[in-house]
Amino acid sequence: MKIINIIILVLLALFQGVFSVAAEYLQAPVAIHISSTISDGDLPLEEIVRLARNNGFQAVVITDRDYLQWEYGLWPLRNLIKTRQSMPSLATYGAGKYLERIAALQQQYNDIIIIPGTESAPFYYWEGSPYTQNFKLKNWHKHILVIGLDKAADYENLPSVVNKKSLRQPWETADLKLLWPFLLLILGVICIRKRKYNYSDEQGHALGPYSGFWRTLGLTIIFFSLLGIVNNYPYRRLAFDQYHGDKGTQPYQFLIDYAERHGALTYWAHPEATNISQRSDISIETGYDADNLLRTQRYTGFAIFYDGFNKIGKIGGLWDTILKEYCAGQRSTPIWSIAAVAYDQGGNLDSRLQSLETVALVSELSQAAILEALKKGRLYVIEGDRKLRLQQFKITDTKTQVASVAGEQLRVQGYPQLEISGGGVPGPVKIQLVRNGLKIKTFEVKTPFMINYTDKIHEAGKKIYYRLEISNEKTVLVTNPVFVDFSE
Repeated sequence: MKIINIIILVLLALFQGVFSVAAEYLQAPVAIHISSTISDGDLPLEEIVRLARNNGFQAVVITDRDYLQWEYGLWPLRNLIKTRQSMPSLATYGAGKYLERIAALQQQYNDIIIIPGTESAPFYYWEGSPYTQNFKLKNWHKHILVIGLDKAADYENLPSVVNKKSLRQPWETADLKLLWPFLLLILGVICIRKRKYNYSDEQGHALGPYSGFWRTLGLTIIFFSLLGIVNNYPYRRLAFDQYHGDKGTQPYQFLIDYAERHGALTYWAHPEATNISQRSDISIETGYDADNLLRTQRYTGFAIFYDGFNKIGKIGGLWDTILKEYCAGQRSTPIWSIAAVAYDQGGNLDSRLQSLETVALVSELSQAAILEALKKGRLYVIEGDRKLRLQQFKITDTKTQVASVAGEQLRVQGYPQLEISGGGVPGPVKIQLVRNGLKIKTFEVKTPFMINYTDKIHEAGKKIYYRLEISNEKTVLVTNPVFVDFSE
């Protein structure tokens, strides 16, 4: 019996040894959020891919705009009497053609992964009147990146206030009110059949002449009823439109849910940005509203760089609030940070690519592996000097020696032991260790660095997380969290 017990213990030790370390991942630099001349960018796709390759990226995510259009229609015939401004986008270029071009480029360049996506503005609304000085286009610059759709139909059906067919709701009795033009049509027919005198022959046939006044009125009513019939087609309500004020997060959650159903990833782009501009007599205004991240659910993440670091991504900011909600069971999914190049027509793409990077931890270099790393948060992000590298951010259970990395979850029976190493740039760096939104330790070290730190904490039955913020004078590096579940 003793021999059997010894054999079992040896096998358990060997089994534990096999799984005692986190999986070894490759680090793949990814450039995310770049528009081409297909929409609002100023560089063709080929040039974007060339610049990404020259700057050492192993993957690039193209995010041309889905719709670049707004329109205003006059009530009650908003779909017939309207003005529209439209610019190049995937809607005008063709989603199928867009995917074919990316596929052709992928065939041409086998040393970089090219992933299709889109930047979507699912909603805007009008405020004021076109006849006064207070006419405003609101919230047109609240954008969400949708990454990983691979069918043309999925792009063509993206829910947007511009894409009305995508917003049609299932028919209900409330839609009967949209049939009002048919009542008007009946009234018009009654009017044109009205006669000057109400008398008839012995057989009951009306003999009085038709009334010219009533006939003219009836034809006028019929004309407007036909306009209403065409205007209201297909006689179904829309989930929302641009004429009834701010709809809060409804349009954005609508898009997030659609993308989730189609296996795509969603990120709030530049969530801290505001935009105030003027086109002709129209004021365009999008105010700061980072709380949208709190009020929406099940999106993949947000762009911490750029325009997401000062209030959302800072230590103790909204990101930490959301991560704590996840740990407390108040959210079904965590959210991850990415670095977004956010390039369209402004600035120099080569310069932007040198200072913004999302590093994906992948098992192999493939589109599927990159998308999996993005989905699961196996990432860290850099703004500044891209030579700064985090070689290891791993948490190991001191009792079982099982380990996990950023984006993963670790069941801990003992204490969390952190291994942090990196380098690539000369001079000192400051490493801030964050636990549940609070800075618990700061390491000021010279590069290259290697730190082993055991956090003597074990809160039975509780889920917490750790993340890092590493910085020097020129650069900030932020990791996604490692979640720790303490065993009972």
